[in-house]
Parts: sequence; C-alpha cells; structure tokens
Amino acid sequence: MPLYSYQVIDKTGNLLEGRLAAESRQAAADRLSQMGYAPVEIKEIKDSPLRGSLLKRKKVKLGELAFFSRQLAAMLASGIPLTRCLYTLSEQTGNAWLASCTGEIARRVEGGMSFSEALGGYPDIFSGMYIEMIKAGELGGALNEILQRLSQQLEKEKYLRDSIRSATFYPSVVIVFATVIVLAMMFWVVPIFVGFFPQQAALPLPTRLVVGFSSSLR
Repeated sequence: MPLYSYQVIDKTGNLLEGRLAAESRQAAADRLSQMGYAPVEIKEIKDSPLRGSLLKRKKVKLGELAFFSRQLAAMLASGIPLTRCLYTLSEQTGNAWLASCTGEIARRVEGGMSFSEALGGYPDIFSGMYIEMIKAGELGGALNEILQRLSQQLEKEKYLRDSIRSATFYPSVVIVFATVIVLAMMFWVVPIFVGFFPQQAALPLPTRLVVGFSSSLR
C-alpha cells in the first residue's frame, strides 16, 4: 500500500503534517477529511531505487531478527506504544537495511496499517510464518508474548544452523587439503618417480593408473 505525506489544517486553523498509508491519493484525502482535517497537500512517498538497492545488499541475519523481536517484545511489555518502539529500534539497529525497513514500517503503522500488513511489505526479512504469528498476536491482544516466542524460535534456528555449519567445516577443510596434496603429488612427485622406472618394466596396474592420471593432468 502506498504511503503519502500530507499537510492539513485542523478545526482550529493549525497546519499539521504527517504520513498516511492509503490505496490512492484520493483515498488518503477522503480519510483525512473523515478525520476532520482540510487537506492542503498530499504527496506519495517514493523510495530512491539506488538507495534501496544498496541497502538490500546487506542481508538480515537470524540473530539480528531475533534481537529485533526480543527488544520489541520487551518495549511493548513496558507499555510503550508500537510506533514509538519501532522508531526507537530503527535508530538503534546496526543493520542499515533492517533499520530502514523498521522506520518505514513505523510510518505505515502510524498511517493506519496494521503491524502484520506493514511487515508483509518486506518478505525478504519477515517470513510468512512470522507475519501470521504477528497477526494472531494482534487479534488476541498478546503481541509482546508472540514476539517473545518468535525471538526464542529464531535463536533456536540460529543455534541449529551454527551447529551444522561448525560440524561440516572441519571435514570440508580436510577434503580441500587432501585434494591439494594429491594434486601436488600428481603434478610434481609422480613424474620424478616415473623417471626411475625402467622403460620396458611391467608395472603393476595400480601404478600404471597413477602414472596415467598424472600424465593426463599435465
């Protein structure tokens, strides 16, 4: 859903500014009128393609998303409004792409979107399961509990991935070193030994295979 910036005049004649999510510019104007404001200017907010492409290059890691969820749950449990929590996290998050998305999500929620709908605009960060659980938390009035569960689940998933990565790292290193050693022997060691064999000698089959493989590599 597009996001619009607006300037309106309230009933007391004051000029106000803000942002609003709506299906169209006309829909935004209608909603502002229903709220008792007189629209002065409404502009659609468009992200810079270059800036967006640069930020997207930095992937959001599971640990970062788990920390985001845990911090948001803690702030909501303290009674802080959702939009204020999101703005605070956007300033504290170290990942530039996640910080940018969090700020945009806050603006969309502030403009009238539900939290789950705003998250749905960033499927590269928030999975379908994550969004559905947030939606359930919104409907059940238990958003902070759901966020706490999500943070725990993400931390478990991160631990499992790290364990698998650690378990496969050592065998991979051994295989790489073994391959390098075998190739070095085929290129330099085997040709030296071949020079010691009599030209008409009947070599065993394994030896002939090794010599043939070495010759094919060179």
